[in-house]
Amino acid sequence: MVVYLISPIARTLALIFISLPSLINTSQLDYDTLVFSQCDSSDTNILQKVTTKDPSYSNPNLLLRAQALYSFLSKLESESSRAKFFNTLVGNEQHAVSGWFQCREDYPSEICHRCVRELRDISSRLCGNATSARVHLRGCHMVYEIEHVDTPTSQANHHNYKLLETPERGLIHKICDGATAETLVGFEEMRTVALTAAETGVVGGHGFYEESYKLLHVVAQCDGHVEACDCGECVSAAAAAAAEECPWSTASQIYLEGCYVGYTYNPHEYPGDSYHEEGVKTSTGKSLAIVVGGVAALVFVAIFFLFLKGLRRKGDGTDLDMQPLILTDERVRKACETTRELKIPDEKTLSVLKKLLQENGENWTLIKLDNYTALIDAIYSLDDEQEEEEEDKKKNETLSNANRGKHVFDSAPSGALKKQGKNVVVGTDSPATLKRKYETRSAASGSSTEEAQKHPSNGVVRKKKYKTIIRDITKGSESVEISLVDEVGTEQVPKFTYIPHNIVYQSAYVHVSLARISDDDCCVSCKGDCLSADFPCACARETGGEYAYSKDGLLKEEFLDTCLKMKKAPDSFSKFYCQDCPLERDNGKCEGHLIRKFIKECWRKCGCDMMCGNRVVQRGIRCQLQVYFTQEGKGWGIRTLQDLPKGTFVCEYIGEILTNTELYERNIRSTSERHTYPVTLDADWGSEKDLKDEEALCLDATVCGNVARFVNHR
Repeated sequence: MVVYLISPIARTLALIFISLPSLINTSQLDYDTLVFSQCDSSDTNILQKVTTKDPSYSNPNLLLRAQALYSFLSKLESESSRAKFFNTLVGNEQHAVSGWFQCREDYPSEICHRCVRELRDISSRLCGNATSARVHLRGCHMVYEIEHVDTPTSQANHHNYKLLETPERGLIHKICDGATAETLVGFEEMRTVALTAAETGVVGGHGFYEESYKLLHVVAQCDGHVEACDCGECVSAAAAAAAEECPWSTASQIYLEGCYVGYTYNPHEYPGDSYHEEGVKTSTGKSLAIVVGGVAALVFVAIFFLFLKGLRRKGDGTDLDMQPLILTDERVRKACETTRELKIPDEKTLSVLKKLLQENGENWTLIKLDNYTALIDAIYSLDDEQEEEEEDKKKNETLSNANRGKHVFDSAPSGALKKQGKNVVVGTDSPATLKRKYETRSAASGSSTEEAQKHPSNGVVRKKKYKTIIRDITKGSESVEISLVDEVGTEQVPKFTYIPHNIVYQSAYVHVSLARISDDDCCVSCKGDCLSADFPCACARETGGEYAYSKDGLLKEEFLDTCLKMKKAPDSFSKFYCQDCPLERDNGKCEGHLIRKFIKECWRKCGCDMMCGNRVVQRGIRCQLQVYFTQEGKGWGIRTLQDLPKGTFVCEYIGEILTNTELYERNIRSTSERHTYPVTLDADWGSEKDLKDEEALCLDATVCGNVARFVNHR
């Protein structure tokens, strides 16, 4: 009774004292220290003269440029309180400024806002009115470029300016610090392992990764405009640059176009999960006193737990030695929070977690991967093993009772059977180990699955089935969570990176320009919801003045019926024919492509808002979906967790845009069974007289895709 009364008080005190160091670190983050800056020609006094309206400064061209830059910097500062990354374009009648800012993902929003505000001041002092600049602080960085446009068309509408495009990946800046590591045994191998983990961790962490491996602390981050598939490659290039540029430095920082990698070697202790030492200023005397007080309090709590150790046993005798970790280790607390959502008791979580840590050398990297998937799999694996052991025990007890008195020991393999009382049961040396090899996986890759094991008594090979549960394969990139379950456990989840929008692979040419969309093809003057207007807007012109959607947001029934008829009887509908069809070059003339019905939604140049009834696909997935492994052996499929009316938008098919040549080369290299099928993007083939394979486009979701890659047609 005393234990249960005092335990909540001790838990509260421990949480208060543990939170003190993090509060100190947050208040002392060294976010505003200049790392490096790159500016072209500049007048460092122009911005000051413009903002103070200095009458002595009257150059109209430079004045307009400074005004555009001032507006751009002000826009970045205002957005930094709401986002960690922001990409924008600001312009006037002569100049356009495009660029972005990126804050460290683990820094609080308040620190991000302060850092960008400091960026604005520092860049004004260092670069002034430079036509392009890059300024990096410890907590954030900014890149911008000013373009002078003197054509009448561009002057009339600065929306035609293009956002700053990211150049090819290349080394921008490097910092090789610390003592030489040539005499450190195993340093190179330790760095290789740590940076390799960062390459995959940054994809699963939505562009940010921070972790410790042995005595090395690693931080990696990609800019917000870098797609998930490219982020890992960028960090991989940065890791290679670190090994080449700073081969024996115990600390280095590598800045590439699009990403950053830094590591620090600490020979005295394992770095924690808090902000690394480069991001924290020297403690003041007052802060030191608080830290000392916090440490003293922790010592008191530790003594308190030692005092209770002999008493801390439940009525069923379960040892609770691991439970104080919930109070003292943030990683353990997060692991328990994750498993609680799956109705897994803390006692079971802590027991399995303790064994996993012992078997993995206290390395959290694999355990934390994919939101503690390894831990959850190990728990379910243990449950399955226990269930199978119980079933085997019952079967063997039945068998032993039927064969009681017979000499079964002579024919059994040595050590395979043993006697318990009067019964014969299967003997095992020890419970099945929980340690399983986990491959380094990308963002939305799933977890494991099947093992083959010989039954000790009959030599028959059987498959051990493990339940796979992933709470959200989208990693938060969609507006709803999409879970994955495998209650069959006979196939691995395909490894892929989840992306919510299509991306261009390498050679595919996809030119999207607002300038090419005329006002006649969009509803510039519309407001609110176009479907509520008395007459169809300009966006319905190409579809015969009719919207594809009803006011309830459903695809109209007659539209669906026509599409189904096209599928069942394609020859009864009109087709267009290519002069040189990319699909029929080996077989002769083109057999024709259906002129399909299409949906045209309002888009970026339209005046309506995102809640317009003609913007259904753009709002993304809204229904509750789940990926599951079919019981019939037909592979992976998708099911809904709610009733859907006919015509409901489910999902868009998302993937990488490739050329036909790239798809062919990818299929040649791939030796695995396909889980997805490419979609030919042939809408414009009829207007092309001579379309080459390196120009014809298709959509492939094998490597990068969304939930639609699991749609099953079998």
